[in-house]
Amino acid sequence: MNYKSERMGRLIEMGNIRILIVDDEELICRNVCSKIKRLNNPCNYITYVAGSVNEAMIKYRDIKPDVVITDICMPEGSGLILAEKIRKMDKYVILFVLSGFDDFSYVRKAFLLGVNDYLLKPLYLSELDQKLSNQLKKQQDISKKNRNTENGKSLLSIIDQYIEENMSRTISMQEAANKVNLSYHYFSKMFKENAGLSFTKYVNERKMMIAKELVTDPTIRINEIAYKLGFKESNHFSRAFKKTYGLYPTVFREKHLDDTDGWHHS
Repeated sequence: MNYKSERMGRLIEMGNIRILIVDDEELICRNVCSKIKRLNNPCNYITYVAGSVNEAMIKYRDIKPDVVITDICMPEGSGLILAEKIRKMDKYVILFVLSGFDDFSYVRKAFLLGVNDYLLKPLYLSELDQKLSNQLKKQQDISKKNRNTENGKSLLSIIDQYIEENMSRTISMQEAANKVNLSYHYFSKMFKENAGLSFTKYVNERKMMIAKELVTDPTIRINEIAYKLGFKESNHFSRAFKKTYGLYPTVFREKHLDDTDGWHHS
């Protein structure tokens, strides 16, 4: 999981967001800070200011802000250059550009450089509130999605191990859900999303993967493998194996041994 995305999600949930405001006009910086403090939402915004691109880069590296709001046109360097540099270093930071009405050609370029949104001068509280809230929600959704993906991978890993430990018997989905402390319905939904197939089919495929490894070992009898994998009858196992690999296990073993011998003699 990407650490920055996860950290951003956690910060949003806890309500602590660091914002760097970049403008060569001190009055505008103070104005933006003042409006941020007046925002009507549960987040605790910590604001920092910089008066130039160089100062902004120094502060960015020092404080690692979650949000950057930068003017486009500044005497000592373009806010677009700043946005481009920051985006190359951090794909999750939220970038806004401050624009006057005659700057829309710059705004279009800003989007191409990876800026999330723009804010018009003069800055209105309602616009700032709406656009900042929208971007924070998007970041939170990304963080949750990443966590769900990571949880899904962890879930499959646990289930794989559980199947191997209990492959001599039938494992129900309710039993598997209990194993990972999830409700039956939530487990079913999450499992299907991450595995891409039903629980029963997944267990059968895992058993056939294990069977393939065991069949290539000539020291283990086929009926032993069948019982190891929970098949009550050896012929049921043979049919299931042929359905998966196109050959009965005995034929598959012979072919594997012939191929191995041929490789050793060549």
